[in-house]
Amino acid sequence: MGRHSCCLKQKLRKGLWSPDEDEKLFNHIIRFGVGCWSSVPKLAGLQRCGKSCRLRWLNYLRPDLKRGSFTQEEEDLIIGLHELLGNRWSQIAAHLPGRTDNEIKNFWNSSLKKKLKQRGIDPTTHKPLTHVETAQSNHNSKDSIHENILIEPFFDPFCAVGLQAAADQAGANLNLQEPFHNSFITASSFFQYGSLMNGTENYPYGDSSSNSSSWTCNMGAELQKTGGK
Repeated sequence: MGRHSCCLKQKLRKGLWSPDEDEKLFNHIIRFGVGCWSSVPKLAGLQRCGKSCRLRWLNYLRPDLKRGSFTQEEEDLIIGLHELLGNRWSQIAAHLPGRTDNEIKNFWNSSLKKKLKQRGIDPTTHKPLTHVETAQSNHNSKDSIHENILIEPFFDPFCAVGLQAAADQAGANLNLQEPFHNSFITASSFFQYGSLMNGTENYPYGDSSSNSSSWTCNMGAELQKTGGK
């Protein structure tokens, strides 16, 4: 937030107000009224901006300002209005004649919030602190249960049964292949590849040999003698 535009156009006085300035502003408004705040400083003979004059009049100089401490009735009214309106201080101040929004806000933050907490009331929701803490604990417990459901491992019995069945089938395949493997090794020890194939013949790729059929027959015969028992 920058400074008001009227403060940038000319050199205006900033900071604390002097008693002489307060007197000039008070006398001008009592005699001529407020009118337009942007024209008040010039008419009152002040080197101030219109916003500064307005805040000074509303918060300090107007005759209907109520000075002193807040009464118990005012405290109760502020608490009730805050429950309905929240931190809308200007609207709350409209229901308390003679009190400014800034004054009410400062009184709320410095005093009333502490009093409500001492009574066991949450100053934000205006509900008992036990209910607020219970709701918060219930919310945290729901979150923890949800996290446990996501983190805990899930046991699927059907998956375990499927894995066991696959393992049994693999073992059965190994048992079936073992006799054939042993028979093939035994038979290969008796093979005389030189007698089955003529090693001196060289056949180009794609050609067939007349001995291929006899080699297949001899292979089958040897298997029947040795491994087919």
